Amino acid sequence: MFDGWHAVDLARAQFAFTMAFHIVFPAFSIGLASYLAVLEALWLSTGRAVFINLFNYWLKIFAIGFGTGVVSGIVMSCQFGTNWSGFADKAGPVIGPLMADEVLTVAALLTAAVVAGLSAIVVAIQMRSARGRSSSQTAFAVEEEERSVSKPIVSATSVRAVPLVFDANTDPRCSCRGC
Repeated sequence: MFDGWHAVDLARAQFAFTMAFHIVFPAFSIGLASYLAVLEALWLSTGRAVFINLFNYWLKIFAIGFGTGVVSGIVMSCQFGTNWSGFADKAGPVIGPLMADEVLTVAALLTAAVVAGLSAIVVAIQMRSARGRSSSQTAFAVEEEERSVSKPIVSATSVRAVPLVFDANTDPRCSCRGC
C-alpha cells in the first residue's frame, strides 16, 4: 500500500495526522472548561438542579477530551524527537520553550482545576449545611456573623434569632396581631 512512499513522506503524514487529531482536543477542552465554569456558577447562584445535572454530564465528556488531548500531545512531542530529530536540533531554542509552555500550561490548568474543584466542594458542603438548618437557625447564624463583624458579642444572650419571614401572629414586634 505504501510501496512508493519514502520514509520521510510517511513520517510527515503521521505527524500531520497527529497534529490534526491533537489540535481538536485543546480547543474543545478550553471552550468546555468555560462552559462548565458558567454552569457551576449558575448552580451555585440559583441552586437549580438542572445546572448541576448539565455540569455533571459535560464533566465526563470534558475529562475524556482532556485526557485524550494530553495523550496525543505526548505522542506529538515524542514525534519531534524521533521523526524530526534534525529539525528539533536546529529549531530547539524556538520549539523547546513552546513545548515547555504547553506542559506548564497543562500543569497550571490541572492545578487550577483541582483548587476550583476543592473550593466547589467546600461551598457545596456549606450550602447543604445551611439548607439543613431551620429558618430561625439560619437567621441566627447570619445575625451572629453580622454582629461579630461589626462589634464584639458581649454575651450569648445578646444574640437573638430573627425570623426570615415576617409573621404577624408570632412576631413580638408586631402590635396588630394578624392584620
